[in-house]
Amino acid sequence: QFFNPNICHVCKKVDKGNFISCDSCGLISYCNEEHKTYHRAKHERICAVIAQLLQEKSHRDARGFGNWQQWIYSRKELLKSIEMNIGYTLEPYEKEAILWSKSCYVCHQQAELKTCQRCFSANYCNKHEEAFRKKHEWGSNCDDLVLSLNINIETISGRTSNMSYGFLQFVNENSKFEEMLEFCIEFVISRRKNHMDWLAKDYVRSDYLSDPLTIYSGLKRINSLRFLRKSCVVIHIIGANSVDKNSLQAWEILLHLLPEIHRLVIVLINPKLPKSVIDQNLCRNCNVQKKFLSFMLIPTLYHN
Repeated sequence: QFFNPNICHVCKKVDKGNFISCDSCGLISYCNEEHKTYHRAKHERICAVIAQLLQEKSHRDARGFGNWQQWIYSRKELLKSIEMNIGYTLEPYEKEAILWSKSCYVCHQQAELKTCQRCFSANYCNKHEEAFRKKHEWGSNCDDLVLSLNINIETISGRTSNMSYGFLQFVNENSKFEEMLEFCIEFVISRRKNHMDWLAKDYVRSDYLSDPLTIYSGLKRINSLRFLRKSCVVIHIIGANSVDKNSLQAWEILLHLLPEIHRLVIVLINPKLPKSVIDQNLCRNCNVQKKFLSFMLIPTLYHN
């Protein structure tokens, strides 16, 4: 889950000017009453605390700010107050809703705002429309925010858990690369027929590949790949998160780079994970060589 004040929090549809907001806190947007009602049970506890704090003068943010540092400070103070009153650990998207709530790109006031209809991630007030266009639309900021939003939507869509790794057929023990950018260009981007630009899914894929390739490259640089050149290798990921859970298929790359490995077991450790064992489907070559890749999700703390 992620937060953006200009898209529906439930279905991620972008706001074309007809969205509704939470009646109490005003931070969360929805495309219709049905989605607003659907999210109410998850939102009402933090909403009540936010609404109460926003009634206090020190947390009113309809005013403008002299600089962005003042704005950030005010949001951090509000977040601190919420955490003191809420009684539970906030989800990342709840913190984002506080820190990155809808405000003018220039003065950070929160009243009578318009939204960039390209990136749907930046807003401006009537007074600063011209300044906004100069700072936001004429630079690279809008492009970066478009990409960021697309990556977030791609990540939570569920499509990334079944992302294609067909490029792995070109990766083997003789493959040479020094960094992620070089790897992605060589084995992913340049092998695509019709599109040489980076897509949102390419950034997500590079994130998924970062764990196995970091282990491989790190040990290679200190001449310690011998620790992985074994028939069976077990790797523990402590404090595994949703990215780790969605990126399981990416670990197959170690079976290609290190042909000595025949069984690779990845153990994801986090109290919030559901206990399970997953056997990953592998490419044809790995199946012919009778290689295995499995994952164990362990809902516990590592020291337990």
